[in-house]
Amino acid sequence: MTVDDTGDRHGHPQYVAFVRILFGYLLQWPTVLTLLMFPVLLVEYGRLAVTEESETRACFGAEFERYAARTTRFIPHVGCAQETA
Repeated sequence: MTVDDTGDRHGHPQYVAFVRILFGYLLQWPTVLTLLMFPVLLVEYGRLAVTEESETRACFGAEFERYAARTTRFIPHVGCAQETA
């Protein structure tokens, strides 16, 4: 869990980066394998993020709840001011 502004836009920037890289490979080098693996990896990264959030929630409790309330999982808030406490 980040406590500075690094993770203020979305909670899992590493998975967003992985998906962007995978999408780039899919566009640049579309093979049967990349076409088949892309949706599988999307689902797995989503499940992994939910698992990590559950473990973090168990460890940090209310502090994580405040963090989760002001961030999104993957897609950042656009055009709306976020309250920070």
